[in-house]
Amino acid sequence: MISLFIFAVTFALSSLVFVIREKKTAFALSMVTIALNAYFLFKRGLFEEFYVVSSIGYFGFTVNDLNFAFLVTILVVSLSSAVYSLRYMEERFEELGGNWGLYFGLFDLFAISMIYVVLSVNLLELYIFLEVALITSFLLIMLYGYGDRRRISLLYFIWTHVGTILMLASIIVIGVVTGKMDIYSSYGTFEDYSSVSYALLLFLLGVVGMMMKSAQAGFNIWLPYAHGEAPTPVSALLSPNTVGLGVFVVILYFYLFPSFSYLAGVFIGWALITMIYG
Repeated sequence: MISLFIFAVTFALSSLVFVIREKKTAFALSMVTIALNAYFLFKRGLFEEFYVVSSIGYFGFTVNDLNFAFLVTILVVSLSSAVYSLRYMEERFEELGGNWGLYFGLFDLFAISMIYVVLSVNLLELYIFLEVALITSFLLIMLYGYGDRRRISLLYFIWTHVGTILMLASIIVIGVVTGKMDIYSSYGTFEDYSSVSYALLLFLLGVVGMMMKSAQAGFNIWLPYAHGEAPTPVSALLSPNTVGLGVFVVILYFYLFPSFSYLAGVFIGWALITMIYG
């Protein structure tokens, strides 16, 4: 139950950050809020389910071999970017005016939601945290970006939101057909949705949607614009973390639809093209 307590305190503190206008206090509370989730680094093997909802399944958290590297990356990059924000955003606030509480509050929610994406044990739970990460990153670009930040933030929002909507369509059908949206059937064992009606279509909806989210070749029109317009601390979160979440979910879908493992070569090739093409 400690993990549930960490979750509740994390989001309570992140809400409190919004009302603090003083720079150092907002920064300190922001760091504490993110750092609290380092608890999960010492809980490899954790698998806890708390709530069950009909036609949805269990909600909870897990730390395993698949998500551990993503968890470490998100925590390290988020804390480092928060520190870098102190000096960097001073200059940005001189140009725009600004509220340290608003900035660090959005920054916190962005970072925390990405942490809980990878800890999720349920597809709908994962989707909700993906949307929180999208909305907060969109606002950070729109409020604190450069140049044509409103147009670019909207471009980023539309492209990546279409990706998450495709995945949501897949999740809803899985829930309607199977009566659950669980990622794991028990600790260390993934659900197998390969026998679900239209399984290949559901698999492709999720994977293609997350290819848009991770800016793979052919779906990466938003990436250079968003990175160019976003303030550097936010851009640092977008590149390894937000893009990495898309890759994480693609890998997850291969575990959930093991019958389509023969398609792995296609997507590995696509990833190589993305690496070369950019």
